Amino acid sequence: MSAAVVRDLLIIARVLHSARSAERAAESELRKLEAAAKAFETSLATASVSSDRIVGRAACVWAERGLLLLAEALCHESAGARVFVSAWGQRLTERY
Repeated sequence: MSAAVVRDLLIIARVLHSARSAERAAESELRKLEAAAKAFETSLATASVSSDRIVGRAACVWAERGLLLLAEALCHESAGARVFVSAWGQRLTERY
């Protein structure tokens, strides 16, 4: 898991939340985007605590949870969003 990828996903979740909020999106979608951002924040905070393997795995779990929430918020109607989330999921799981 790359911290840079998680930071990018955090920014994407925040920007989407802001944009969709301005568009008066459904409250359920906004809650998922907010929860995704919080999961990415937790992932980054967890990863910064220690380089321990268990702590690193916990950070990965939080990042994966954030990506799942982001997907749930975006992918219910858009094939393009599914491709976007899938590509970011592949980046998230790459080992650097």
